[in-house]
Amino acid sequence: MQNGYHERLSPSSAGFQLQGMFQLIAAAVVDICAGDSPVAWSRIEQQWPAIRRSLLFRVQHPRFQMRWLHAMGALVAGSDEPLLRAAEQDARGLARLGTVASKPISCAIRALIAAKRGWQDVALRLFADASAGFDDAGMLLHAAAMRRRQGEILGGDEGRALIQAADAFMKRQKIANPERMTALLSPG
Repeated sequence: MQNGYHERLSPSSAGFQLQGMFQLIAAAVVDICAGDSPVAWSRIEQQWPAIRRSLLFRVQHPRFQMRWLHAMGALVAGSDEPLLRAAEQDARGLARLGTVASKPISCAIRALIAAKRGWQDVALRLFADASAGFDDAGMLLHAAAMRRRQGEILGGDEGRALIQAADAFMKRQKIANPERMTALLSPG
């Protein structure tokens, strides 16, 4: 169909589409797992204006996915205040979605921000709230990662017990490296 439907939807003219979203998520997660955080953040930031303009951002699930990815990218990119503010904006956007998963994810992002700012008491409270929310949502792996983060901040016997419990849960789920899984679910 020349000058018809398919031409109007060509990748060069259609803007950001679902396939692009999945490609961006996959590439950024691979970058993060490979320890190439600056590349992940650059990749996300380069696409962010197109994502925000796209119709996908009007649909709840893609908006959830993109806000989560943007926040994670900012958090792994560093502790500079502009990065933390970008992650905070995403946390607020996720909280407004009001889904069972978006509230604890938002709480987890805010906990990571507090930890990066050195606000340990706030981070501990937010990690506890996030783990409870993940438990309620049936997202038990995320809940374990939050408890592991709590243990890292607490230290001592109580912290060690939280880490050991989280690691034991992850090992039962056949996760070979609980520390790396936690870094993926809760970078910080």
